[in-house]
Amino acid sequence: VKILLKERLDGKVGGGSGEKSETSASIQLTSQNFDDVVLKSKDFWIVEFFAPWCGHCKKLAPEWKKASNSLKGKVKLGHVDCDAEKSLMSRFNVQGFPTILVFGLDKDSPYPYEGARTASAIESFALEQLETNVAPPEVTELTGPDVMETKCASAVICFVAFLPDILDSRAEGRNKYLNLLLSVAEKFKRSPYRQAFILNSLRQPPSWFPYE
Repeated sequence: VKILLKERLDGKVGGGSGEKSETSASIQLTSQNFDDVVLKSKDFWIVEFFAPWCGHCKKLAPEWKKASNSLKGKVKLGHVDCDAEKSLMSRFNVQGFPTILVFGLDKDSPYPYEGARTASAIESFALEQLETNVAPPEVTELTGPDVMETKCASAVICFVAFLPDILDSRAEGRNKYLNLLLSVAEKFKRSPYRQAFILNSLRQPPSWFPYE
């Protein structure tokens, strides 16, 4: 498991070298998807409003790409092309480029990021903000492949615990397992992991495995 974690966090996947050119994890946002993707999301978002011709935006681009890839699975980064999305530019009162807005728990009240425009500064800011700007961790029961895809697809690692059936562990035992999972989720809130559980009706002791 330790080897798997190291490879995934270093950007390596299933036999890959991890040294290939990465695409940016920053999500392109438009007037068609902004509300659904950002405002209705429980995730912590940092959004760059840029113009393709802007020199400062071009300078920020590689730093933004690096930050988005480093924060993948923890914080969502997105970008808006204001030349193409003037309605979003007006909606959020963007008056200069690049403007970086932070959408925390209160999505109706975004606030500007005013730190240095380097990957390391953006990453540090994002991780610090996670402590107060993300919803409490949750542990999801996986009732089917669609739930697993929804909950685990965006995570670098998704830990799945197989728990005894409630008829075997009783409510007290079930709550004990869930409280343990929640305590682990809280401890690693700033990490790119997700947790979930599946009921185990085979009368086996609880077990964990990382899901890629």
